Amino acid sequence: MATYQSDAITGGVVRSFAQGLNVVPFTASISAAAANSDVVELVEIPAHATVVDFLVQVSDIDTNGSPTVTIDIGDDGDPDRFVDASIAGRAGGAITPADANVVLNSVPYQNTDTTAGVNNTSTTFKATILTVATGATGTVSGYVAYSMMEGIYEEPSA
Repeated sequence: MATYQSDAITGGVVRSFAQGLNVVPFTASISAAAANSDVVELVEIPAHATVVDFLVQVSDIDTNGSPTVTIDIGDDGDPDRFVDASIAGRAGGAITPADANVVLNSVPYQNTDTTAGVNNTSTTFKATILTVATGATGTVSGYVAYSMMEGIYEEPSA
């Protein structure tokens, strides 16, 4: 299992804490052949943000004649919170909230922790690669759109 990080995670893209809608683009390279349980960290979602939309473009990362790869889209709390077992990586394609394998009512999703009352912790929007037959290198790109409510935000850490 390898972990890859997008430019939005490593600092190449500035994430926003502005009130209203924020759209964070990302690009990540899968530099070795994709393998089962590889994780691609895409965007850090601030505490109290509400994810309202996303687009995850995946190149062909399973070059087998009968590809089997599936991709989950989730976060730190639930690896398939948004999409469970998308087949977009079999020939390259897009994963959106309209994906056939979207988890019902997963968007919009607010990053809060009801068990602790107030959550001051960000979470990472990520893709998990599963059931690869013949892994290949590739790219994952797209955007995550989230909204921030007035007066509720997380200051960036230094």
